[in-house]
Amino acid sequence: MRKSVLAALVIGVLALSGCAQIPTDSAVQVGSDIQSTVTSDYTYYSPNGPSKGDGQSEILNGFINAFTGPKDDYLVAREFLTSKLASTWSPTQNLYIENSRPVISYQGTAAATVVVQAAANVDEQGRYTTFTSPESHTLKFEFAKENGQWRISSAPNATILVRPVFDVLFQSYNLYFYDQQMRYLIPDLRWFPTRPSTGTRLVSALLAGPSPWLSKAAHNSFPNGTKLSLESVPITDGTAVVDLNAAAAKATTDQLQHMLAQLNATLTQVTSVYGTVIRIVHAPQSISELPYRLALSTNTIPYQLGDGTLGNLSGANSVEAASPQAKALQATDFAVNNENTLVAYLNSNGVSVVKNYKGATVPTLVDGRPNLLRPAIDPQGYTFSLGSGKASVLRAFDRTGRPIFAFGGWLTQYDHVSFAISKEGSRLAVVLRNGAQTSLYSAAIIRDYQGVPIGIGDPLLLSNAKIVGNGIGWIGENSVGFVSAVDGLVTTPTIVTIGGDTKTLTAIAGAVEFVASSTDSTQLVLDSHGAVLELRGFTWQLVKTGVKQLHF
Repeated sequence: MRKSVLAALVIGVLALSGCAQIPTDSAVQVGSDIQSTVTSDYTYYSPNGPSKGDGQSEILNGFINAFTGPKDDYLVAREFLTSKLASTWSPTQNLYIENSRPVISYQGTAAATVVVQAAANVDEQGRYTTFTSPESHTLKFEFAKENGQWRISSAPNATILVRPVFDVLFQSYNLYFYDQQMRYLIPDLRWFPTRPSTGTRLVSALLAGPSPWLSKAAHNSFPNGTKLSLESVPITDGTAVVDLNAAAAKATTDQLQHMLAQLNATLTQVTSVYGTVIRIVHAPQSISELPYRLALSTNTIPYQLGDGTLGNLSGANSVEAASPQAKALQATDFAVNNENTLVAYLNSNGVSVVKNYKGATVPTLVDGRPNLLRPAIDPQGYTFSLGSGKASVLRAFDRTGRPIFAFGGWLTQYDHVSFAISKEGSRLAVVLRNGAQTSLYSAAIIRDYQGVPIGIGDPLLLSNAKIVGNGIGWIGENSVGFVSAVDGLVTTPTIVTIGGDTKTLTAIAGAVEFVASSTDSTQLVLDSHGAVLELRGFTWQLVKTGVKQLHF
């Protein structure tokens, strides 16, 4: 049945066939709203090869149709090419994902062009980029006869798919890199077709390094020049064998341990992989495995700020020692670190930090600037604050309240609406406002080897949605949640995944805050009347009232 569904999709396509500047209308590296309903045991659609006597039209349409069969490195698609081109064509270099039909034009019997209106593309390293508006790409083809049969003699190193077919054939995977402290692993989402060579593609992309926007925060443990010595990563009894070239021999024992940790975290996402071994020029390596930490988990139950109280939504209180200060400070918002040892309160005087220990709960005012936004605390224990005006700079303070960092840069180009820091502390998400336009960006938090923040990388545009409400929050490893509005009327909880998809949930009137657990299993909104509602199925159901602020 799956083959017939995919075949119908393909037939439909063929029938239709200094100071960094903030990007505002360039490519947005967030995928479309792609929701897969296909289970992991999917068997690829098997396209047909050329038939004897096919003309140029049949050959070109058959070639495009064969893009749905990535099995054996697009073996069927190569049958439409001359033997010379078949040996050099690189289909993974660029994938265009289209919404509308391509326009095919023939120039005599020897050439053709295919004009694609691309809504998104995936590059050779699996990086997914969606465009704010469709981009036109002209693909040029040439034909020649080989052994009396028409074949394609010249073609771009690219493939074309419609979104539903892409959804079936491709899956997202995280590449994992260390932070500069070599303490936490940072995810970098990529997309690859699910096939036996997926492990090879993952390792090759990992060795190539992190995405440019993330590179100043991420560290790759592999020595420069490290590549696969064999063009495959075989999997035997659940163990992936990664055979590296001689450049890897430069690695110290400590490096080898971190290399193995990166490989284990990355490759065990593949269903058939449970562990990894490293070889260097075919020689087995004895490496002790390091425990590694992915994005730090948050509390499974969010915090609520009520009428002078701070605690967990469930009624328990993991910040009991610091909670009384919420009333004493007349707090309007707050932040809690991942270990529940620090609380930052926002009130009319600014941001104050309170240690969550009995006998050590005297608040320390760390930032007295006016018009401050909700603060954030990273896993290293630094408290970040930022004002709403564009002239305000992002500041960070240590546990004693001492200022240790300030950054203006591209943040001073527009007003600030909200910001949040990822669970492992390597990425900033921030909403900026330019007139009536709100835009969500992410950027790397650059740190020294002790974890002290020293800079912010270039911004990556994630969304131009109209973002409303109290603030944004990280969900899981790669996603940011917020409330969006259409024409200021309907509010919609929204999840944007960096390098992935955009997901909208059931709309609800008057939402001002949207939060979700790290696993996305619990989804809650806070409305303008102080009511907390949980999404159960497709319906928002009341959980609690009298809440002023709600977040993890």
